[in-house]
Amino acid sequence: MGQSSFLGHANGWCALLGVGNLRSRNGHDLLVHGESMNKEEVLDVALKLVFLVAIVWLTSSVIASATVGKTHGNSLGVPMYQENPMTYKAGSVSVAGNIAEGLVLRIQPLGTYELFTEDILICGHPAELFGGKTNPLVLTYRTKASRMIQSIGCHELIHVDSLKPKESLGK
Repeated sequence: MGQSSFLGHANGWCALLGVGNLRSRNGHDLLVHGESMNKEEVLDVALKLVFLVAIVWLTSSVIASATVGKTHGNSLGVPMYQENPMTYKAGSVSVAGNIAEGLVLRIQPLGTYELFTEDILICGHPAELFGGKTNPLVLTYRTKASRMIQSIGCHELIHVDSLKPKESLGK
């Protein structure tokens, strides 16, 4: 970029901002019109420069902003969790209620006193998961409610295991 091109750009910006007198090092006027500036004019030019920089910054930030694309799963293609999505309850299980769309299971957890029970609403009627199993049982169900039954969240029962008595562990 030659000196005349640079001076042309500088004079154009100075004229746009209303700068009166721009001098080179050897004292020649770079702008033909204008006298020296007073304090009000300097303040006016400074405010115009700040405004111009703010406009350029905002425009460039809008142009430069990018949206985040689709998040990619892991390379294995299987779900991965940071927290376990399942809940496990071990204890004596009985049916406390049977509704059209679900089943209320009452669990007396192992290691608690006999009057302590917990009720869990299970989605559907998963009788096949209980086939041939005796108490105490271990229920595995999704912690997050799968859907609502009569404004109460129901859980999807995943698996039911029967615990072996202590006597049969050594055999």
